[in-house]
Amino acid sequence: MNDLSRGLGMEREYSDERLMQGLADTNVSTTEFLERFSKNIATLLRDKPHIYRSFGMYWWHVKALLLERQNDPTAWWFNGTVDEWAMEMSDRGSEAKNIMQAIIYHRDNWTNSGQHDYVYDGVQRHYSLYDEQLGE
Repeated sequence: MNDLSRGLGMEREYSDERLMQGLADTNVSTTEFLERFSKNIATLLRDKPHIYRSFGMYWWHVKALLLERQNDPTAWWFNGTVDEWAMEMSDRGSEAKNIMQAIIYHRDNWTNSGQHDYVYDGVQRHYSLYDEQLGE
């Protein structure tokens, strides 16, 4: 496995320890955590679709979870695509860790913009988030 697929560039901001502590703090099983999050974020996104921008490049992990667990053909994200590059770039090796980093980013970096910065291999880079399903 190469550094890119393990998301090592992201570890400078979200250490494995921080992600694992976040998961432990939920006080539920991984399965229950993912099920609850997917249900709650689906409800929020139906009412406020632009919230997706606040997840930055981690949005694609959230969307993949929604596509897997919230089978709702009326939802704007349904039948959508994901940015495989962004998912690979930010992959932490488990669905639960990927979602936890999305939650932490959303909480710590609240913005309603599709423009985000991230650090990879010690270099600050820019990422423009655009989900074609929403058209913004």
